[in-house]
Amino acid sequence: MVIESRSRAVLLDRLTTAEEHPPPGGDDAYQALVRIGTHLQAGEVHGDDVFGLIVGHVKKLLDGDVAWLALADPAEGTVRVQVAAGALCPDFARMEVPFGAGIGGAAVDRGRPIVVRDATRYDNDLPAAVADTLRREGIQSILCAPMAMDGAVVGALYIGSREVVAFDSAASALLSSVAAQAAVTIQNARLYQTLTEQRDTLQQAFEAHRILTDASLSGAGVEKIAAELGRLMRCVLDLEVYGGIPRSLRFAADGVADLAFSDRAAQQPAKADRDEACVSVPIIAGGTELGRLRALGMEFLAPVQLRTLEHGATVIALELVKEQAVLEVEWRMQGELFEELVRTSETVPESLKARAARMGMDLDLPHRVGVLTPFDEAHDARLMEFVRRHLRSASGLVSRHEGRIVIVLADIDGQDLVTELHQRAARAQIAFSCGLSRAHTRLDIAVREANAAHGLARRSRHMLISYEQLGPLRFLLDSTETGETLGVVEEYLGPLIAHDAQRHGDLAPTLRAFLANGGHHPSTCADCHIHASTLKYRLGRIAAITGQDLNDPTTRFHYRLAFELLAFLELLGVSPFGQRS
Repeated sequence: MVIESRSRAVLLDRLTTAEEHPPPGGDDAYQALVRIGTHLQAGEVHGDDVFGLIVGHVKKLLDGDVAWLALADPAEGTVRVQVAAGALCPDFARMEVPFGAGIGGAAVDRGRPIVVRDATRYDNDLPAAVADTLRREGIQSILCAPMAMDGAVVGALYIGSREVVAFDSAASALLSSVAAQAAVTIQNARLYQTLTEQRDTLQQAFEAHRILTDASLSGAGVEKIAAELGRLMRCVLDLEVYGGIPRSLRFAADGVADLAFSDRAAQQPAKADRDEACVSVPIIAGGTELGRLRALGMEFLAPVQLRTLEHGATVIALELVKEQAVLEVEWRMQGELFEELVRTSETVPESLKARAARMGMDLDLPHRVGVLTPFDEAHDARLMEFVRRHLRSASGLVSRHEGRIVIVLADIDGQDLVTELHQRAARAQIAFSCGLSRAHTRLDIAVREANAAHGLARRSRHMLISYEQLGPLRFLLDSTETGETLGVVEEYLGPLIAHDAQRHGDLAPTLRAFLANGGHHPSTCADCHIHASTLKYRLGRIAAITGQDLNDPTTRFHYRLAFELLAFLELLGVSPFGQRS
């Protein structure tokens, strides 16, 4: 038990006066117990000065050579010496015995004093090191009293003599009284220390609560709150957010973000699992886990640290809910703006231009439109969240139109962004087809082109088809039948394809390269990796099989058209030759 310093000084002053001027009747046992109790009440919690006062008074009171006090350690199951008075051997203060063993172990185990007249003959599983220390100290007789309170073992109090002494019942009673008073004092001191630690924990937790709450109310944002949390906990902290705007961040013990870690996490999101030792708490809102906080390098946390981490998770959860609400408004506004822009076929009103500018779009510049659908319809919601997440920093829109995901991107980076989307989606195991328009200042035209390209990509299971790829034959997309197109391809290319299939030849590819190079022999030879004589032989065979003059410009045009139609049919997923093509 701790007493105010002024009260302690008064008690010690009274004790000193009593010792210098003892009361009439002598220094009897009762007065000694009073003085010991006064000292105990004036001592520091767990300090050696408390234990020194106890053993010093016991040694003087019972006229022994050595007095010592040992405290029980329930976790280790031992009784270990804390302080000794009168001991000569350096190892004396390091003695310890298991519960139930030795003199102190027996006294603690039985709950009553133990008198040993001849220590050299006492065994009771006394550890050899303890027996040797007592022998070198010259201890002959020992009286030991257990210190216990409410059934809880506190320790043991000893008095020893270097001569054989018969400790009587009065000595045992007196030592037991001092031991009981010491046990009460020590237990009270421990309780006070526990209460003090709990008070300090609550105060520190409240201070952390205030700091984190103030950061949230000031609009600091998720990242800054997590950085402040890492600083408060004085450890490396990981923040992982799953939904909304997913992110993986790491903060040093001083709250500084590890940018290199964030870059690695963005490039390899699949490696989000941590192998480091850590204490992890979930970030939960509305019964949904939004992410996790990890205190790295920790096997366990002190109570104040754990409460701080848990409160940090709560504050970040609230911040993520606010963030999600802002995103929902942002996405709704993007959808409304897109629908109005699509309905505007001619001049865009200045009011729409102003609204678009607030979202980072300059409608005076050309934009591309992309139409996206997942190959697996069950991934539609995931794809929408994925696209919104990765295009949020781009100047453009993400919306739904006629049940499909639609994106509007600046012309300068449109195709590159879609290609990057495919690469990132593949790592997240999301596959989708996309039709991309040409660059236009009128979004209604761009949407029609994107839909046409998307229809072709969807039917042919292509990941990306841009409207430019369709070439001059894109008008065929409006056709409901492909019979005439198939007929043209079969008529002109069928004999060559059949010949190549039967004889493992390369006449059709050779003719295609010859036409693409405008009939230039050296270029054709280079593309086909053949000799000039081989080219002449193949061209002769082609003329013989088809019965056509390849030097005639009209014939060349017909064959070029046939090859272009074949490529277009293959984009549509239609092959006039089956496995032969």
